[in-house]
Amino acid sequence: MSGEKAYLSVDVLAAVAAEVAAAVAKHGLVNTPLHPSMSTPSRLSILVEEVGEVAHEINEHYLSGRDRNHYYTHLEAELVQVAAVSIMWLEAIRAKKASS
Repeated sequence: MSGEKAYLSVDVLAAVAAEVAAAVAKHGLVNTPLHPSMSTPSRLSILVEEVGEVAHEINEHYLSGRDRNHYYTHLEAELVQVAAVSIMWLEAIRAKKASS
């Protein structure tokens, strides 16, 4: 590294944690990547769907000329969802490893 400090802001981490809580509240724990019985293909499908929404926002901005504020607001929301799904999956993996 060139001496720059890399960090994760508290605001970003809080947004991801709030998204995890919202997903569990909306879908129920059993229907989220946090649940130990969810299959890997199901987790991957959820993650890819969220990544697809990121791609959609990028395409909408560059192809239809959405304004920058709209773009960043929606892109940020989709990236938070990608992070939330990834972290839920990671938590499930760690829980499974801990119980083995």
